[in-house]
Amino acid sequence: MSHSIHILYGENAAYGIISTAMPSRTGINVLLDGYLPNENIRFRDNPVTFDSVLHSDVITDSNTIVKYSDLTKSYDDFEVSIKSGEIKERDVIGIIGPNSIGKTTFMQILAGLIKTNSGEINKKASISYKPQYLKSDFNDTVHSLLSSINDEMLEEALFQTEMLRPLKIMKLYEKQVNELSGGELQKISILMCLMQNADIYALDEPSAVVDVEDRLVIGRAINKFIKNRGKSAIIIDHDIQLIDLISDKLIIFQGKPGINGIGSGIQSKFGGMNMFLKDMEITYRRDIESGRPRVNKPGSRLDREQKTSGVYYHIKTE
Repeated sequence: MSHSIHILYGENAAYGIISTAMPSRTGINVLLDGYLPNENIRFRDNPVTFDSVLHSDVITDSNTIVKYSDLTKSYDDFEVSIKSGEIKERDVIGIIGPNSIGKTTFMQILAGLIKTNSGEINKKASISYKPQYLKSDFNDTVHSLLSSINDEMLEEALFQTEMLRPLKIMKLYEKQVNELSGGELQKISILMCLMQNADIYALDEPSAVVDVEDRLVIGRAINKFIKNRGKSAIIIDHDIQLIDLISDKLIIFQGKPGINGIGSGIQSKFGGMNMFLKDMEITYRRDIESGRPRVNKPGSRLDREQKTSGVYYHIKTE
């Protein structure tokens, strides 16, 4: 949307510094890299890269832990249907589509919170579910809340490296849960889900009310946690960049919001993203420096070439 960008950096709740203006592409890449060359200032310890997106491995010989037939769920004024599928060990499945199209309903069906009108689910796995809407009515500190869920994991060095340090949770330990900001509460809710002993972690909009930088950190942290522990995950989110970063496979929801929704079968990330972007009539390319996905200007040469070839989603930077 913008032609030029200022980067704001500093220390949360302490101070902020505004950089000089720079072209939007340069500014975004500088933000990801964490270094302002014109001012010789590094404001991030490690650059944000998208190598895991470009070289992500999909495991094909893992065991099936959830298998479901075609599913339907009807309400008075809304109906959703989902095509059959299988969730395997170590799958990270992203779910994308418009609001009010049945994504959360499907996740709640898998989690056993609501029943279908038709279809069967064969589940050999436990599911930990983070809801879309968060509650902050716990009347104690963040540390007390997390300790009550899984004190042993909270002290685990690996978990601290995977989640607590990247999300800067230890700084929140003494804060009252009912005084957290929306973004802070979201981070705690993600942790509450991941600290449960489960086979599948179902996260509904983990990036909601979280700032852009923290979204990338959260995406990487969740992905690392899931892969390191050999677990599976289902992620609903409207941030396509986060879905692109975190998922190996996709389910695409289409239909008429508030009236009917149709969930696709589980697809490869390339096939699912291509289907979604074609429906949106936009094309993605990869930035040559960072590998981040960039939307082509509608009607531009690259946009026309990709639409003609049917490749709406580019994996490679070339």
